Amino acid sequence: MEYLSEVLRLELQILKIEKMLSDEKFLSKAPENVIQMNKKKLADFNQVLNRTVEEAVSELRKRLNYDDGLEGVDAVDRLGWHIQWLREGKYIYGVHFDFSKEIDYSDCEFDDKYFEYVYNPRATKQELAELCDMTCSDK
Repeated sequence: MEYLSEVLRLELQILKIEKMLSDEKFLSKAPENVIQMNKKKLADFNQVLNRTVEEAVSELRKRLNYDDGLEGVDAVDRLGWHIQWLREGKYIYGVHFDFSKEIDYSDCEFDDKYFEYVYNPRATKQELAELCDMTCSDK
């Protein structure tokens, strides 16, 4: 499974339904069963999105849970390191950075924006899915 494309697809579907359900014109004219059907679709898409991200995180943890001799380091630590590496490449080179190459930090300003982005402890669903696509062997 390509997790990133599935997460992006689901997020787009969720956004479309949320916009529809927040449109007063739609709500005033749509039959109640149509409104309820869209609310159910929204709940279903959110459930599938959460399940997809949970699956990606599970795959990442399996992949990153290895013994490299670093005492006290587990898959969660490695996951954080990989997310930082992903963000660094994107911050310095842009979205289309070739992650098979080493990152060159010589032109990086290391400003507040860099540190706030790279070291943000909360990974997005898209980052987790992209990292899983990049590192998991079941592609």
